[in-house]
Amino acid sequence: MTTRQVGTRGVSIGGALAAPWVIRRNRAENGTVAYQESVGAGVAIILFLSVLEIVLVDLVLDTPWVRLVAAAAGIAAGYLLIGFSMALSAYPHQVADGKLRIRYGATFAADISTSLITSVSGQRKGGDYRRTAEVVDGALTVPVMGVTNVLVTLESPVEMELRKEAVSLQEIRFFAKEPETAVQLVRAALEGTQPGTPPVPSTSAPDSRPQVPGWLRKLRWAGLLVLLAEIVLVTSGLLDWRIAAGILAVTEGTLAILGVVYGAAFVSQYRKLRRAGVPRAEAFSSSFFALLPPPMAELVRREMSIFRVVALFMVRQTEQSRLGGTLLRYGRDGRRMFTIVAVLLAVAGAVALATVSPALPRYVVGVPLLYGALLTTAMAAASSTRPHVSHGDCLRLRWGLHQELVVPVETLEEVRAEQPKPTPDQGSAPDVFLVPCQGREALVLHLASPVEVPTRLGSRRPATTVVAPVDDAETAREVIARAMEECTDASC
Repeated sequence: MTTRQVGTRGVSIGGALAAPWVIRRNRAENGTVAYQESVGAGVAIILFLSVLEIVLVDLVLDTPWVRLVAAAAGIAAGYLLIGFSMALSAYPHQVADGKLRIRYGATFAADISTSLITSVSGQRKGGDYRRTAEVVDGALTVPVMGVTNVLVTLESPVEMELRKEAVSLQEIRFFAKEPETAVQLVRAALEGTQPGTPPVPSTSAPDSRPQVPGWLRKLRWAGLLVLLAEIVLVTSGLLDWRIAAGILAVTEGTLAILGVVYGAAFVSQYRKLRRAGVPRAEAFSSSFFALLPPPMAELVRREMSIFRVVALFMVRQTEQSRLGGTLLRYGRDGRRMFTIVAVLLAVAGAVALATVSPALPRYVVGVPLLYGALLTTAMAAASSTRPHVSHGDCLRLRWGLHQELVVPVETLEEVRAEQPKPTPDQGSAPDVFLVPCQGREALVLHLASPVEVPTRLGSRRPATTVVAPVDDAETAREVIARAMEECTDASC
């Protein structure tokens, strides 16, 4: 039997180095299919850790040329890590020039001629995949978060090289953010026609998000870049103090000017939202976060959620106090463990700040311990301040410090109470989502139409069954059953 070669490529350092520049181009080209959500949060974390590492290493070293080499190595390593992360968005799947190119960032790419393809369909499948790309039972699998949702069948077994080994395959399974678009593009390539125009989203519902001007979207990175430049140049010690003072004056003046511009933009955005009828708190929050780069805005939201949860716990309130609704409690048994860990971390942090010397190790050890105590305290209080809520025509399932899943009551087909404590195995099926919180019992919600649930690294997937841990499943089931009856009576 004659086999045909499929071209593949492994890890590409050049692709990672070019990714930050490629991603800035207009990637809305014909035939592209994205497979990864925004990677901004991951890039912001890598950038923060890289800058922190450069500063700490610089403070430890004494010789100027060694400090310069260490700074250069830190910048190069940070840039490479950022490149690999941004490559997930910079290099999407593509159908063009008679080929289907399947990619995973700068770590894998495979080119399959469309003449080898006999059929393509949307078919969701999960599995315990351990590699970016692997061949399982004659199928090349390129998953995202262990899930594939597009199946491509080849006319006959073909040969390809994967990690320097020749393998044979007759199927290709990969993940796409919009599997319907991927299927449409491949079918159009097989038929030699142009793909249909995707439906235009409805604009009847007003959008409460602020419309950030283009000039402001570009400018909101300027403050962060100027501040990082100031930190690296002034703290490195490689510059004469007079030059460092001049740089400090210039950067601080630039930041002051940017502050005035940001303030004017904030007031303008806030007024627009208020005129559109948006509540004050939401308008203030949306206008403020619109001024920050998306990765930084997400990090600030997460940090603020820690203090919000702790503050609500101290005043014995929940996030739903003003809106009403019936609370469905969970996590009562897990609070004790979080509380014990928080106390131990707080004591260890206080001891480190009081006894460790010199000053740098004292703060490097003590401050993270105290922050860990604050974070653990927030985790202990989260189940009290952020319970599940049956509110109106929707069910809000909460976990962690800010995550939430909204399930419309009208989509519920069946609600079942399970007495045993839910286990992770209950959420292993591709169409099942186990809400990641603790509870003595569980609610099993079967949905008539799927809802989008979060996965790791910001991706989302559809699920038709949701398992929600609660402390009293039977009471929660009765509350939701009444909401379903009211929704039916009101013709939701």
